[in-house]
Amino acid sequence: MEDFLDFIHVEDVSAQALGNTIVTHLLSYNLDMDKLVGQGFDGAAVMSGRLRGVRTMIAEQDPTAQFVHCVAHVLNLVLAHSCEIPMIRNCIGTIKSIVNFFRQSPLRDNLLKKISDQTDSSHSTLISLCETRWTEKHVAVERFAEMLPVVCAIFESLQDAVSRDAATEAYQLQTAMENSQFIMSLVILLKVFSYTADLKKAMQKVNVDLMNTCSYAKTVKSTLQNIRNESEFLVLFEQAKQMSSSDITVPRTTGRQTQRSNVPGETAEMYYRRHVFYPFIEHVITELDARFKPHEATIEGIQMLLPEKTNNDSRTKENLKKIAQIFLGENVGTTILSEYEIWHNHWKSVEEKPVTAIDVIGQCDELFFPSIKKFIIILATLPVSTPTPERCFSTMKRLKTYIRNQMGGERLTGLALMSVHRDLAV
Repeated sequence: MEDFLDFIHVEDVSAQALGNTIVTHLLSYNLDMDKLVGQGFDGAAVMSGRLRGVRTMIAEQDPTAQFVHCVAHVLNLVLAHSCEIPMIRNCIGTIKSIVNFFRQSPLRDNLLKKISDQTDSSHSTLISLCETRWTEKHVAVERFAEMLPVVCAIFESLQDAVSRDAATEAYQLQTAMENSQFIMSLVILLKVFSYTADLKKAMQKVNVDLMNTCSYAKTVKSTLQNIRNESEFLVLFEQAKQMSSSDITVPRTTGRQTQRSNVPGETAEMYYRRHVFYPFIEHVITELDARFKPHEATIEGIQMLLPEKTNNDSRTKENLKKIAQIFLGENVGTTILSEYEIWHNHWKSVEEKPVTAIDVIGQCDELFFPSIKKFIIILATLPVSTPTPERCFSTMKRLKTYIRNQMGGERLTGLALMSVHRDLAV
């Protein structure tokens, strides 16, 4: 369960000041700091810096507060860095320019809605591409691909418009949109984003735990590895040919080219497979592997307590000693190791074993397995993502409007608590 506590006005945004502010307010709520087992932030240097970040400031006071980089922000970084491939980057830039072209003029926006209704299109508006939430770009790109014929028809009609600037811009955007490189990049983007869209939704559930998150990331990575083949690309190439109004062509390549991509390919299919499809998937796989490694290291020691992963070897016992020293803050004797051996033997003969930490908590006897129960609760409690508490800012926008701009902090927090916690009777 996650609870909203307070809006805090901060003037000094240095790591030291932010860390002190967080600890001071937690103490003011009479919270037991000995039970602080995790802290979750985004990837900003002031928050997650290893040397003088907020995570380090808090960990110096409470060593059990393990830092977990928000997995939703991690996924954003994975996609942001993977989309640095030139053709993919140019495709996203072209889509953004086309969306802005319609959103900047109510007349063009109405024309888009009018032609969409005439062609029985399921949508009548384009969605802007969010700059910070890369996982939301999938919806925008998917909507753009569905409305591609409508957009083409509007651009053709606008080239005869009275406004010279609008006609020129419409011609330029249509030329860029009908380019073979844009069509191929759009199809590949849709394919890869379709896998990460579901991953994003799973990572933002309230009851998701860190172990499931790492498992989801591994599954997506293995799926992307499976589709990295010639037969899968041929399907995408056929889709691109159906979307394009002309044949798929390749840019000119020379023997000595240094300013742009010069991948050799005898056919268009071979060129785009080598230049866009394979590199883009490899970038995503590499980023997923690198950025989720720290999360796997965080749970490596604790996840062995789950019934499916129990193992009574020497390496497991060494890991158990390490996490016991971190979270229990004491020298580990034979008690915790003996308790783990009993726990391992307890689940040997059970066929249907609980999979998640939440399920294990209800089946762990606290009197018989006191330390195991603590570790399982910690595994289920470690922060996974921060989008849920960040939704409080959406509540603040509804409360602190321009006609109530002088609202005090105490009243703002009180109204936000009433709005966020709708299940509580005031």
